[in-house]
Amino acid sequence: MSGPLGPASTRWRRTTAAWEGLAAAATGRWVSGLVVLAICWTGALVGGVDALDVQRVADGEAAWLAAGGLSFSVVRGQGGGEGGAPLDARACDALTGVPGVRAVVALAHQGEPVTLDGATAEDVPLVLASPGVWGAVGAGSSAVRDVIVPRHLAEPLGLRDGSWITLRPAPGTTTVRVPSHPLRATVADTGPLGEDYDGVVVPTTDAFPASACVITADAGQREGLRLAAPGLVGRAPDARVVDQLARTTFTRDFAAELDGRPLRQSWLPLGLAWGLLWAFTLWIRRSQAALLASLGLDRARHILLRATEWGLLSGTAAVCGLCLGALGAVAAGADVPLATSQVARIVLPAWLVATALALAVPPPRHGRLLEHLKDR
Repeated sequence: MSGPLGPASTRWRRTTAAWEGLAAAATGRWVSGLVVLAICWTGALVGGVDALDVQRVADGEAAWLAAGGLSFSVVRGQGGGEGGAPLDARACDALTGVPGVRAVVALAHQGEPVTLDGATAEDVPLVLASPGVWGAVGAGSSAVRDVIVPRHLAEPLGLRDGSWITLRPAPGTTTVRVPSHPLRATVADTGPLGEDYDGVVVPTTDAFPASACVITADAGQREGLRLAAPGLVGRAPDARVVDQLARTTFTRDFAAELDGRPLRQSWLPLGLAWGLLWAFTLWIRRSQAALLASLGLDRARHILLRATEWGLLSGTAAVCGLCLGALGAVAAGADVPLATSQVARIVLPAWLVATALALAVPPPRHGRLLEHLKDR
């Protein structure tokens, strides 16, 4: 065996090359720091911003669903007013067992408006509802609850779920009849019932002529139920179907927003950038590669050495970027599961692309250090 600057006949073991790669990653100083910081912070930034974009779409869709996005109403003729044949409330409520129906409730205005204690100057509609109203507004049914008060009416009056209220006929009314005793109230969001039935809701098991049957359906079966619904709610030949959000400002296409977000495919250019960064670090360490070749490191084990170094540096940086991106997105208002999964969907594919590029582009070929010195 000749000296370190002469032709070396000793071949490195694979384990020695791997350990040398780990040592190079640990002692690489500014080169290792550059790789780790670049991968960590770019992954965290891109992944965190994309997670916030997904959270914005998810929040919009949740608000759309809460407002009745999957709901529609079968209404009486004349637009659901007093004209036209009434709907059968019991037939409407019986749709609860139909496959694809999440919730169903029959509704009718109960004559003239009422007032609540503490807000006697404000007239509030009184709405009669079938028992399915509890599921329609997302509240648990209870035998000891008498009425459902909309959240936007309850909050200014300081009413909480389970509070006692007293209903009184509105000034100037003559036909409305309300209980004289206090009533136990459930506070809930009555948005899914529609704007026309925004008021104090009185659930009842008695039959009554309904003016609307509100159905909330599964997304996949909504259109089929929408076509069949008029024939399922009793003998009302002039009944028609109206979407709950037909008169609202919900006009967004959430699926298109999710697919068209700017950073959806950012993992590919991000991974290419990381791979090119690694290629640059190999290029600036050409002299080190020549020294290792003079010490007997052949090309195959040189690739193993650099692959081990890349795996330690990039793996550590990718995990760091995933954690920082998720934490930043959560701090900005994203849900923890959503933030973690979305940042991972950017960082992990980007790391795989960069790793494939790092393995596909081997270290540049260099002669031994002595050969370079002879050329000078």
